[in-house]
Amino acid sequence: MHHKILLVDDDRDLLEMLLSIFRRAGYTKLLTASSGPEALRVWKENQPDLIVLDVMMPGMDGFSVLKEIRRTSRVPVLMLTARGEAEDRIEGLEIGADDYLPKPFLPRELLLRAGAILSRAYPEQNELVELAGATVNMANAEVFKNGEKQTLTAKELQLFEKLYQNAGRSLQPAFCVRQYAESSGRDMKAPFPRTSGIFGKKSKKILRSRFLLLP
Repeated sequence: MHHKILLVDDDRDLLEMLLSIFRRAGYTKLLTASSGPEALRVWKENQPDLIVLDVMMPGMDGFSVLKEIRRTSRVPVLMLTARGEAEDRIEGLEIGADDYLPKPFLPRELLLRAGAILSRAYPEQNELVELAGATVNMANAEVFKNGEKQTLTAKELQLFEKLYQNAGRSLQPAFCVRQYAESSGRDMKAPFPRTSGIFGKKSKKILRSRFLLLP
């Protein structure tokens, strides 16, 4: 599974159980946090595709975390709570939760709810993307315009996919650098090339002049 998921719970045993459930289901990009402030830090640094968020945490609870996230982001959030009262569910949904799952829950129900949220938020993209007079074939990593064909490298395609998924959002250069690091297996602590050097000269020209309009 290519989606990145952040799991948040102050109960270490439950956090390990959540990790195990998602790992067995095939999810490999899993992040964890055991407090509200840590959850906000990990979210800002990694931009996950889904957050599974516990409500009952000491200090900064899940509702407070969600309120802070919703100030700037619509990232999908699945709330977990031991409190099954309707008022709590309504409060979470009113704040902006995408779904609400009371504890205890069956692993299969958790996975089904998480999968449903991901499917709604990130529908399978078409293999062909029409953009600024060009056509991008996502399956073959090819760009067509005016009868000409150019091929994207694997790293360029992965970056384009992430930019396409976040269309309309303002992304910081550091976010693109992290995507580059993940796609190339590069150590985040190692020196990075300039952002403009991530693309090869020829393909950078393609991305800039044909559809991405990069500076």
